[in-house]
Amino acid sequence: MRKVARCGAAFLFLSLASHIASASLVQLTSASTLASSDNVLTYTGYPQAIPLTSQVSFAGTGNVFTFTADGFEVYQVGTNYFSSGFPSGINILYTHAGSGGVSAPDPSMDISLSTPVTQVGFNLEQYSAGSEFFSIDVLTNSGSSLFTVLGNDPSSLAFFGVEATSGTTITGLQITSAVNTDLGIGPITYGDPAPSLVSEPGSITLLATGLIGLVGVSRARSV
Repeated sequence: MRKVARCGAAFLFLSLASHIASASLVQLTSASTLASSDNVLTYTGYPQAIPLTSQVSFAGTGNVFTFTADGFEVYQVGTNYFSSGFPSGINILYTHAGSGGVSAPDPSMDISLSTPVTQVGFNLEQYSAGSEFFSIDVLTNSGSSLFTVLGNDPSSLAFFGVEATSGTTITGLQITSAVNTDLGIGPITYGDPAPSLVSEPGSITLLATGLIGLVGVSRARSV
């Protein structure tokens, strides 16, 4: 009977683990795939075109985004920044080799969210003499996943978007551009705060079935 009980417990554990492992991230290919009801974070509240500290925060609807790098500058396209693929009047956040007076051979920025979400999307730009790549590590409540996005010179932008499914929530991102190129990010579109994690009906049913089976085996042992 002990063997039966152990097998029942093992089956229950493996079944639940398999259900949890089904959580995933889906990469979005264009801004049109983002939900029209999503919020938009813009870069306001800091002086433009001057070096800022290594950490800056911007408040959006229901969320605060904190950016960390060697240093930042906020620019407005068409006002104090011109050679850009972003439309005129858009504020962009930049970090690059030497931002804040610190050498950064691989310009990168970390982004943390005060409240997890299930969808984010934004355009990236790097000032380079040819095509380069962005490496983007998406941090979630269950780990992280690495993506790569093609980025060109300022004549075009690289879009990156990701949607979390099956109970996964997005808590932050780590973006790295190619060696010795500037890294710029445009306004971030993001979803509402992720709902509190509630067990799905299938999980509850599975758990209940497993527990009932274990109780039955336990009673059989005691008879």
